[in-house]
Amino acid sequence: MVSYLVQLKELPPSVVLRVRSSVPAEQIGEAVRTAFAQLTSAAVQAGLDPVGPTEVTYLRQFRPGEVAEIEADLPVSADPVRAGVGGLVRRPGRIVAHVFHKGPYEDITGAYQALIDWIQRTGHRTVGHPTEVYLVGPNEDPLPENYLTEVVIPVE
Repeated sequence: MVSYLVQLKELPPSVVLRVRSSVPAEQIGEAVRTAFAQLTSAAVQAGLDPVGPTEVTYLRQFRPGEVAEIEADLPVSADPVRAGVGGLVRRPGRIVAHVFHKGPYEDITGAYQALIDWIQRTGHRTVGHPTEVYLVGPNEDPLPENYLTEVVIPVE
């Protein structure tokens, strides 16, 4: 069994380019790939520079057979009031519990369970939806065992 180290950290305010999607849970992988391609294309067209890895926030609990609602984000260096660029969102700073998962996405459940257990054990309370930050994925390494995903949950 994999052991996960859960920690707290403060995320600073940021600006992201965002795409929101609702898709059947079984099609989540394709939906995420499509959203990331849209974000990359929109950033290039708008002349925005990415300043961090792509992320997906799950707005509903992920259950097979149901519709998954996601927000795919690409952190960029831009002012969200920049004229003519849709999908720019200013995110406030926040405190998150986070953990790193190394390996295939299909095995990430243990990271979520470690976060939930830690939050309950330490008396924290969730104040937002879980987000997966893709630090190393198929674009960086073809081997799923080398993927590195940070899972974060806003807490207080």
